Amino acid sequence: MTKVNIATQLNKMFTGAVRDQLAADSALVDTRRYLGAGRDATTAEVAPLFLVLLSTTSLMEGSSA
Repeated sequence: MTKVNIATQLNKMFTGAVRDQLAADSALVDTRRYLGAGRDATTAEVAPLFLVLLSTTSLMEGSSA
């Protein structure tokens, strides 16, 4: 069994995107713009992680049969 810390990975993606957005525009004050970048990065990261979890679940179900 392996522990997978998904929240840490998603936090890293979110924070990195927000930092990049703020670094690109130092005058940016609209939270919708920089938090939107974080939300988009998180969304893009969730899909592949979800597929990994689904495949792992399928493998586990197959091995118990």
